[in-house]
Parts: sequence; structure tokens; C-alpha cells
Amino acid sequence: MDLTRRMRLVLAASAGLLLAACQIEATTPMRTFDITNVVQTGVPVAVNAMLAASFASKSWCEDEGAMAIAALGSATAPIQPVSCKAAGSKGAGTFRLTTNMVRTNGAHNSGTVVEEVLGDDLVRFAVFPHGKHKDLLSVGIFLNVAKLEAAKARLLQMPVFQAGGDTSEITLALSIDVTNDLPHSAKFYLKDVGAGGDLPADDSVLEIPAGGADTITLDAETQAKLMQQGWVNFFAMAAR
Repeated sequence: MDLTRRMRLVLAASAGLLLAACQIEATTPMRTFDITNVVQTGVPVAVNAMLAASFASKSWCEDEGAMAIAALGSATAPIQPVSCKAAGSKGAGTFRLTTNMVRTNGAHNSGTVVEEVLGDDLVRFAVFPHGKHKDLLSVGIFLNVAKLEAAKARLLQMPVFQAGGDTSEITLALSIDVTNDLPHSAKFYLKDVGAGGDLPADDSVLEIPAGGADTITLDAETQAKLMQQGWVNFFAMAAR
């Protein structure tokens, strides 16, 4: 039996971004050593997320769809097309988003910390020590919601979008593929652990042995919060 336990939950994004019959799955590889190293050294670590997108057609994937997704990138966090091929009557595109994981100490004002972590980029990961549990590291995802909304406005003006009349909402899955390359097991708390809260001891706790791997996906409630405030905790990690 495969020791890697896969957990995937495809969820509907509530941001209201409209894209002609497009579905996107974003998967980000991440190593436990990098998480701890970012906190200890303060040196950012490169993160490469792969975006698998399903478009209404191959031509839409090659032209307007690819341009729309690439336009969400920036000089420091580019989104580059990797491939596009026909998948039945639709188009399947793959994109690489290059960003990084940084250390932050947080802030009392959530808007301030989002601005500090993101700058002009669309998305970034950040690691910060937990308030009450000193050996717990929170890994958060930060998203430029305003930039996402601006992309929506541009999409609505595209001739292919207006001609198609397709106003389907994008469906989005956000996942992190975690590899535990530490010499000991690591626990991952998938529920948000409040600053003064106790650690849960239920099935929301995932333990990955040394050398193991697993996939952690945002649930619908957490993703809705991401779209509202621009950041959420993806998980909290305790290495022992």
C-alpha cells in the first residue's frame, strides 16, 4: 500500500472571477526543511506552483486564456505557459507560477501584513511562529485579491469572452504537496489554531513520517476567508 495518503478537495472559489469555462488546479511542492530554514535564517525560499487549467477550447488556451493567466504574474512572481493541448473538445493548459516563501512576524492590522508580504505580486507564502505554541510554525498563503478582481474586469472586455456568452465561475483547487525531508516525523494541524487556542487531537491532525509525503488542500470555508481578507493559514507544522 502506498504510504502517501492523498487528500484532495476540489472547491468552488467564491471570488466571483469569471473565465470562460475555466477550471484551475494549483499545486505547490513544499519541503519541511525549507519551512524551518526560512524561520531560522530569514532567507526566502523559491516556490514553484504548477497550474493545471481546463479551457473551453485549445485556441482559447493558446491565446486569450494564456494571456489572461500570464498577465496575473509580475517581474518577481511570473506565470509562464508550459504547455497547451487538446483534451476532447476542450483545451488543457499548464502554467508555472514562480514565487517564494518568506518569514514574517505578522501584524495587528491584517491589511498591513498582506501588503508587506505581497508587495506587487499576486501570491506568496509566509511562515510565522505561532503565538502560544512556540514550537509551532504557521504557513500562510497571501493573495492579492484586488489584482484578481482587476483581471476579471479585463476578461470581461475580451472579444472571445463577450462572443461566447459564457459566464461560468472559475473552479479552483489550492493544494500543497508536502514532503517531510526532516529526520523525524512532523505533525500538521489543518484547522486554524488560534493564538491562544489548544492544539486539536482529532482527524484534522496529519502526521507525516520522515521521508513521507502528503497533499493538503484548502477547504471551502478557509478559501472563502482568503478571498475576503487576502490571507489565511494553510496549516501549522510541528516538527519533533
